[in-house]
Amino acid sequence: MLKIRLLRVGRRHRPFYRIVVVDSRRKRSTGKYIALLGFYDPLTENDKRLKINTEAYTEWLKKGAKPSNAVLKLMLPVEEKKKLWPDKEPEQEDKDKESDATPQDASEDK
Repeated sequence: MLKIRLLRVGRRHRPFYRIVVVDSRRKRSTGKYIALLGFYDPLTENDKRLKINTEAYTEWLKKGAKPSNAVLKLMLPVEEKKKLWPDKEPEQEDKDKESDATPQDASEDK
């Protein structure tokens, strides 16, 4: 199975990632990859942070390569990210309602 994932290069405290296609059985630390799709530099400005060959990326997806979670989050636009990973506010509200209900129940029992 093929995976599209980040390969860390660069020195200590200066991360730089290559977006590569690799066999999923290969270790992450090896430098051997099938195809280089682009790069991700988390320490630069937003405009130059991510550079990827989108045509090659879609071709590898069609061939059956699966992106890692990190690559998927980088590739999705902000609107789609909100649909897939909504904020956890509704769950927190449910917990607040439950915590509010328990003290009231305790006072009703007395």
